Amino acid sequence: MFPFPRRRKLADELRRFFGREPHELPIVSRAFLSVDLPNLQIAVDEYVRDHHAAARALDLSSIGA
Repeated sequence: MFPFPRRRKLADELRRFFGREPHELPIVSRAFLSVDLPNLQIAVDEYVRDHHAAARALDLSSIGA
């Protein structure tokens, strides 16, 4: 019926990762200038590499932040 598989909602991802309901978690935010985004990506990539961690994009964006 639907041409695309159901995509997980952000709340589902947060619940799976933290093992708690998202509304129980504190709200934390950090704004970055667009010119700083490449450096942020480099920092995340290096953290993942140095800590043998895993990371994946959730396709989350904020407009007007």
